[in-house]
Amino acid sequence: MISTIGAELEYHLVDKEGYLMNIAPSILSDPRGKEFCYESSNARIEINSSPCETIEEIHQDLEERIIRLEKICEEYGTMIVPTGSEYGAGSGTQKWTPRLEAYPLIIGEHSNRLIKTISAMHAHLSQQPGRVVDQFNLFTALDPVAYAITSTSPLSYEGKNSLNCHRINLVRNLAFNEFPLHSQLLDYVHSVEEIDGRDREKYQQWSNRWLMRSGKPIEIFSSLFNSQNTGFSPIRKRDNFGPTGTLEVRSFDIASLDILLAALALYKGTNDRMINENIEVSFGKDVKDRQEYSFSPKRIILPNYHTLKNFEEKTINSGIRSDDFFNYLTSILAFAEDGLPKEDKKYLDPLKLMLTERMNPADKIMAYLKSNGHYGPTYFPEQGALATLYLRNEHLKSLGRTTPFN
Repeated sequence: MISTIGAELEYHLVDKEGYLMNIAPSILSDPRGKEFCYESSNARIEINSSPCETIEEIHQDLEERIIRLEKICEEYGTMIVPTGSEYGAGSGTQKWTPRLEAYPLIIGEHSNRLIKTISAMHAHLSQQPGRVVDQFNLFTALDPVAYAITSTSPLSYEGKNSLNCHRINLVRNLAFNEFPLHSQLLDYVHSVEEIDGRDREKYQQWSNRWLMRSGKPIEIFSSLFNSQNTGFSPIRKRDNFGPTGTLEVRSFDIASLDILLAALALYKGTNDRMINENIEVSFGKDVKDRQEYSFSPKRIILPNYHTLKNFEEKTINSGIRSDDFFNYLTSILAFAEDGLPKEDKKYLDPLKLMLTERMNPADKIMAYLKSNGHYGPTYFPEQGALATLYLRNEHLKSLGRTTPFN
């Protein structure tokens, strides 16, 4: 079976100085903006691709949509920027919808404010009958890779610059600290029934909280949420997407298109090689501080859960700089390359360069700010605006553009 991949890209909207603009409703009400989506903030807008069989195909699909949005944005005096977090240069407001109104009741006002500050890419990979559990576990093992290679959130909405990836830390350790089942990287699964059981439990937890705080009938909650779309789980099993359903990976930051395509190529190459070569999946021994894993044509051995959580902590703090994680990413990249057709292998080049330079996008943002003398809390919010403009330039370069689109 030929696998498909799709992507949802969430962009922030800014002015020419790099400050957020709450102008999404105007763009989306424009007849030309109907193909784009509102994404929980008036300063954010979403682009959705079609399902595609190759990275080359999704590249063309996304680039055409991005350019159409760019042309509309120019007329409204705004620009799209791939930032994983609001950097403190302005703040997104919210257009309340029934679903968005439910979030403060469930997770609280403060946590709702936190999740409104972040942007991401969500990737959908088609479920492969008979291998869904292996896919789910493979994507669990790839989780720290997703944000390590795409992080554009070294600054938080408060302008803090203490982490390489504030977005993942915000979701998993701050906003959803009361709901670990809804946001944490959980251990591997052993059956589809286990995945579905987790989803049912998540739905029950949220519906109980909503009923307790809203006092409204359960039918209203059921019209807004279902067992497969509650919370910010790193991986969602979405059975109603496409002919076979998809597995939705939600761990990526948003980044320039070249980086996003590299991330999609890594995931698709790893997934497709496992499926097409019928490679068996097993798990490394659950021994503390032992990093047992292997990605080979004979067998995939996924690192134990303790190792994954260790990688999570390291990548949130330092991206790809730790030796342990660097070696892990190097092993996966070599495996993924042989799972891609010849025309798609080139999309991994940004990851090869990343490994050579030992810097991910977040590192480059901070290096840029330091080189311009805008580093530290005394420059809040100006450093956020400057970082945004830096990413705007990286975004344009990934499209091969330096001039206006109209």
